[in-house]
Formats: sequence, structure tokens, C-alpha cells
Amino acid sequence: VSSAAFAIQFLGETQQSATLEIYSTTGQRIQTIDLSGDAGSPVTVWEATDDIGARLPAGVYFVKLVSGTTTQSEKIIVLE
Repeated sequence: VSSAAFAIQFLGETQQSATLEIYSTTGQRIQTIDLSGDAGSPVTVWEATDDIGARLPAGVYFVKLVSGTTTQSEKIIVLE
């Protein structure tokens, strides 16, 4: 079992309605993390799991922060 976890830091302030979305390379949304309770915090942790808590296999994933009219995207590589 892998213990992969990522501290994801983003620049700028988040709005009340901020979300973090994780996508596979095929464009399938893997997980959505509501950041409403973390408003003002520039760091969140993603445990490399999907929406039901299942561990994801090694591979490339894309992280998208949506906050108001601002969107930031980054690539993450999960290793086993």
C-alpha cells in the first residue's frame, strides 16, 4: 500500500466557493475537494485517492483549483 500524499500549495487567496478537482489523463474527474472551510489557507492535502477513498494507481493526474473567476492547473505524478 502506498502512502502517497501531496501538499498542494496555490498562490493567491481562495474565495468561499473554491474547489480542487483531480482529473486523470483521459479527462475523467477523479475527486473534488471542497475548500470552503479552508478559505484563506493556501495549502491543502490530497491523499491520492478518489471520491470514495480508494487509493489511485501510479500515474499522471491533473489538479485544477477553481476559485471565483480564477483557475489554476498543475500536473501531479503519483509513484508507487
